[in-house]
Amino acid sequence: WPLLKNYADAIRYGRVDVYLLNSLLIAVVITVVQLSINTLAAYAFARMEFRGKGVLFALLLATMMLPPAVLLVPRFLVVGYLGMVDTFWALVVPGFAGAFGVFLLRQFFLNIPMSLEEAARLDGCGPMGILWRIILPLSKPVLITLGLFTFMGAWNSFIWPLVVLSDQAYYPLTVGLSLFRDESSGDWPRVFAASVMGSLPLIALFVLAQRYLVRGISLSGLKGQ
Repeated sequence: WPLLKNYADAIRYGRVDVYLLNSLLIAVVITVVQLSINTLAAYAFARMEFRGKGVLFALLLATMMLPPAVLLVPRFLVVGYLGMVDTFWALVVPGFAGAFGVFLLRQFFLNIPMSLEEAARLDGCGPMGILWRIILPLSKPVLITLGLFTFMGAWNSFIWPLVVLSDQAYYPLTVGLSLFRDESSGDWPRVFAASVMGSLPLIALFVLAQRYLVRGISLSGLKGQ
């Protein structure tokens, strides 16, 4: 079975299993933390009133216009100052929050009828109770959509891990595949086998979440204030 041998060789010589687990851990941690932070921030922008809310949201949106390459050096300097270079935390902490997620969730929250929240307040619910019992159950499609986008972004990240890491033990799959390609000296069957293994989790995730993906995008839309 030459085909299966290529997959076995990719694991044995290319450490694809290690890189795969690293990417999975990085993507899951970033997705969970970013969804949590973005949900709280989006709820504050959508439902709470505080001084400077409009200005702060405009500044948040302005960060979406910055190319990732512009932030590469400042981000590296901050990570170096915190002593996180060449660690697992250097890969995940910069991805803990994102302006796009806040914007997407805010637009969805603005479309949820206020009457539902008013009824919950009459029953004695506070802001966190409303968020947990009313907002989040209604936001399942958009949360899954954002989670899928976040997971894919973290999974496919290449430049940042390449810059901030030197220890191969922390390499994600993207960097590991590049290293394996260089070390395999043109053994393309092994390289392609490793690439297929790296693509399978994303394909499986998309198949499982595809019914929520289009629905989440259409529901969030661009309506609101």
